[in-house]
Amino acid sequence: MKKVVFLLCLLVLVAPVLSAGDLSIFGAWWSEKDPGDVYGLGFRLTGQEGPWAADLTVTWLDDSTYSDYWPGRDGYYRQDMQTVPVELGIRYIADTYRAFRPYGGGGFGYYFNDSDWARVDDSWGFYALVGFNWGNRNTFDFFAEGIYRWVDTDVKVADPVAGDQRFDADLGGFGINMGVVIHF
Repeated sequence: MKKVVFLLCLLVLVAPVLSAGDLSIFGAWWSEKDPGDVYGLGFRLTGQEGPWAADLTVTWLDDSTYSDYWPGRDGYYRQDMQTVPVELGIRYIADTYRAFRPYGGGGFGYYFNDSDWARVDDSWGFYALVGFNWGNRNTFDFFAEGIYRWVDTDVKVADPVAGDQRFDADLGGFGINMGVVIHF
């Protein structure tokens, strides 16, 4: 519920800025340093004025592929890690009148984290990206981008033998987003 309320409040605050000129839908991969790779889907609302674009991006990333042997239970179990970045940023699009339009930008985000094996705190972070749009700027484009995120969080693991353990986790790392941009 906390995530839904936060997303709705953020959307209400940035709606005038983004009065959506573009909607992007994409697949995502992010290699978090400590937990590992997560995969998912996302969407981006973009408002543009000249070569500058303001973005609100929401991505749902999940890794349910990692399993580990837990000696206390004599078997394998899954360690799911879910991250939902809600990011607000700005991009500079180098050439807005051609079919191939490279861009670069960055911003900040709030990262909702969840796991079935530990308590992972939500956290703030930053990101930078470079990429390109390719296609018709009046109807729809394909896009690809590389993104690097700087995010740290606290993790608390409840171990029945050793007791509760706390440590810092570095979620930062490189990712790739690829998808379609629909222009309105």
